[in-house]
Amino acid sequence: MPSGEVFNTWEIDGSIVAQTRDLEQIFLSNATYNVCLTVQTCSGKNKTCKNIVVAPITSKAELDFTADERRPKAGDKVTFDVTTDKANTFLWTFFPG
Repeated sequence: MPSGEVFNTWEIDGSIVAQTRDLEQIFLSNATYNVCLTVQTCSGKNKTCKNIVVAPITSKAELDFTADERRPKAGDKVTFDVTTDKANTFLWTFFPG
């Protein structure tokens, strides 16, 4: 293998699904999936696996946020950071509008 080259192989439950740096996967069934990434370089191979549990959400998400500026002046930029255990889409509402 030429120096500097990196080859990535993604497997789900033992089947190769991609040979890319990053993987996006849609799981269609509730189950536990064994997801593995193998990285090969000129120095050798390394493989790591994790179980991904796909299950229906049975409780509300834990949700909180912080603001980097709690008393801004008009025109100041405020950055809001979200902390959550389940949510990945948000609708922000500001009052007064």
